[in-house]
Amino acid sequence: MHLTNLFCARRISSLRLSSLTSFNTSRFLITLEFVALGIAAGTAALLTPVHSAHAQVESPDRKFLYVEDKTKKREDRSRRKEIQKRQKQVAKEAQARGLPLDINAGNIDYDTNAKTIKGTGGVILSYSSAIIEAEEVSVGIDSKEALLKGDVRITDPTGSVLADEAQLNVETGVGHLKNADITFEDGNYRIFAKEARKLEGQAYELEDTDLSTCNCPEKGGCLPWTMHADRARITRDGYGETWNTTIRACEVPVGYSPYLFFPAKTKRQTGLLPPRFGGGRRGFEFEQPFFWAIDKATDATITPLIQTKSRIGVDTEFRKSYSEKSDLEAGVIYLNESLRNGDLQGTDISGLADPTIDTNRIAGYVDGVSAFEVANHPFQFILDGKYVSDDLLLREYEKEEIDDYNTRFVTSSAVLRTSILDEFSAELSSEYNQAMVDNDDLIFQRLPELSLDGFHNFRPFGTNPLGARVVLSSNADLVNFSRKDRYEGQRYELFEKVKLPFHVANYADAELSTELRASKYQLGETGTGKFVDTEGTIPEELPDSSDRLLPAFGGLLQTGVERVYAVADGNPIKSIVELGNQGRLGQLVRVKHTIEPGLKYRYVPFVEQDDNPVFDSRDHLEKRNLVTYQVTQRLFGRFESRDEYLYGIEETTPEVGDLDPLGSKRPIDDEFAYTESAAVRQQDFRSMRSGARKEFANLRIYQSWDLEKELDNNNDPLAVETSSVDAFSDYGVDLGLSPNEYFKLVAKSTFDPDTLSPSSYSLGANLFDKRGDQIRSRLTFVDGSSSEYRQLESSIELRLTEQFRVGYYSRYDDVSGKFIESKTGLRYKSSCNCWVFDIDVSDRENPSETRFTANITLIGLGEFGNTFFTDDHRRRNE
Repeated sequence: MHLTNLFCARRISSLRLSSLTSFNTSRFLITLEFVALGIAAGTAALLTPVHSAHAQVESPDRKFLYVEDKTKKREDRSRRKEIQKRQKQVAKEAQARGLPLDINAGNIDYDTNAKTIKGTGGVILSYSSAIIEAEEVSVGIDSKEALLKGDVRITDPTGSVLADEAQLNVETGVGHLKNADITFEDGNYRIFAKEARKLEGQAYELEDTDLSTCNCPEKGGCLPWTMHADRARITRDGYGETWNTTIRACEVPVGYSPYLFFPAKTKRQTGLLPPRFGGGRRGFEFEQPFFWAIDKATDATITPLIQTKSRIGVDTEFRKSYSEKSDLEAGVIYLNESLRNGDLQGTDISGLADPTIDTNRIAGYVDGVSAFEVANHPFQFILDGKYVSDDLLLREYEKEEIDDYNTRFVTSSAVLRTSILDEFSAELSSEYNQAMVDNDDLIFQRLPELSLDGFHNFRPFGTNPLGARVVLSSNADLVNFSRKDRYEGQRYELFEKVKLPFHVANYADAELSTELRASKYQLGETGTGKFVDTEGTIPEELPDSSDRLLPAFGGLLQTGVERVYAVADGNPIKSIVELGNQGRLGQLVRVKHTIEPGLKYRYVPFVEQDDNPVFDSRDHLEKRNLVTYQVTQRLFGRFESRDEYLYGIEETTPEVGDLDPLGSKRPIDDEFAYTESAAVRQQDFRSMRSGARKEFANLRIYQSWDLEKELDNNNDPLAVETSSVDAFSDYGVDLGLSPNEYFKLVAKSTFDPDTLSPSSYSLGANLFDKRGDQIRSRLTFVDGSSSEYRQLESSIELRLTEQFRVGYYSRYDDVSGKFIESKTGLRYKSSCNCWVFDIDVSDRENPSETRFTANITLIGLGEFGNTFFTDDHRRRNE
């Protein structure tokens, strides 16, 4: 096992079940915010998992009505890095040239007495990393003082300056400019000033000035928005201050302030961030964040807060980057709830095992990863710690760094990993779960777990016509399961699996396997908390120690046939598949249709396990005698460049060695195929020789046949007269469509073989067009034994005109017939993307509230807005 595969960060997903417990919060809140963009960039590294691109459907996102908001931070970060890289490169090249001063002009005169060079007729002056252009230039050789006249242009990696006339020192950049037009490249700030004084450290003092982040063609001398000030001081990568400031929309005054203070930077710097304040059911609310740039790799945010009828507290965040492979992010929240005097403030606590709200609430998180070496041996440590002092804290004070507001479990984990002898990996881990609905005392904690995994690939038969080899997988696992109530203890387990994969010429791919699981249980507390039933099969207490030896056998057989069809012009498949960028680059010339049947068998004999505890799904494994059969059909498209000289690339054909077996970990047992991951589904027959361009459709049908149940039915003389146990599982159907860049669909379902009614299904689809309109939807249904789950989650983004967009998000519960959550927004965006006006209306059932928000975003400066909360739904409906 390679270390690169071993060191994939593990995150244990918490269960979300918002319908278990109902919470109800009612409040009326008015807020006014000024949120500066681009202040306090995070330093934590992102670990991004790799997903298959085939038919990858993007689910609706409740946090973003518009896709551009979701991608903006990533694009801005990439842009800043590119600008910084270019600045460093220019400075490096200038230093390498070592030229103190270089001047080119139509006419050049040298005054030996004044040691001055004068140039006329279009002058280009180069010094260090700056290039200066003007009609006339006079520069002192020793003093480096320059007088520039006529169409002055000064350009360096940080931005550009235009002026009618300038007097400055070319070495320090300090000087005076008249009628200046200044642009900061990495912030896209534009400054127009009648008089500008350039100071040291990229600072400017301005008089009679206009400031904007609009970089669009001026129509009749009118920018979409500007701030006009009598006097201003701007520091690049710092802050801006203006006096007697009027905010104008296309020269029309819309606001005034005697003094304004705003960020004009992309780098981190210590200081106060914009406050947030308002009022409502929880009283007057106020938050004042303070950002502390401790050093280049460390920063913190400290936010005191008060809600005069509810709480007072502080929310702190800490970030530290040690290296490219090691970083830490942590936070602590303290809330004193004495101001609420025990009032639930609309929160519904029914169904909770512990509905207590602590007077002194504490929550926190720590998320870190570190790669290091000990004696030249690589290790990786991953820490994901979370804590809340009571079960209602996240519901009343949302903090996504800890978990979602409706999570059922807050899970903490720590993992230490390393490799051993290139064929083994060792892992020491712990896991602790806080239950937000259930009783914490009944939840098992893994404190700790030690695991050793090995993988060996042997070729005892050498090179042979069958390609046979032996694959050995080994695992040794020790887990201590701990909880406060009822039985707990340790499980020691050894697991060995031997596989013999081979193929028969070019016709079939096969595999035989056997495995053995040996488990030893040691209990400290043996009470189960259960009563003995009438047959005495459920003991009140388990034995102190027990064991289990469980063998299993399996095999698989699969093959594939294909046929290639030429695609003529006018074929509807060709018209559909060639939509979008793929069709512009190449044309569909052939379609390959594959049919891939597969058969898998798994046998697990009956082993007595009544004396064994049940810690997780690996305990009490049932008897299995299963045959799983499937057939998969795929459509591949072969594109050739529209350049006739590039035609004729070899057609793709699967090699026998490339035909992957049915996933060894996916017998269709208890979790019959419905929970199967996309990564497992796409392992079958996916590896193709070079030349395969696109798989745009696949359909897979599968089912399991329980031979043990079939034998029981045949041996039961009353089976014909009474309802026998169904030996056949539900049908499973998977469908994936990705014909072009405008449409994607992934569907999974299971059907009852007798009634053909669905027992579960999941349908996700994306629809796009060239204008930027898109629809993302996901429908999920599960027919449970006691209750049904059927929800539709959708988002729509429509581009009405070049400037107007409409966004919509909703989550609808079809069982209750209610919208759990919905949000509708209207966005107006200026023609040159320098300001945005948003109106949003959101409605939530849990907690129950309606919110109206209006925001004006001046790109590069900040966001102005108001939010209104209506009264509680339930009170309104009563």
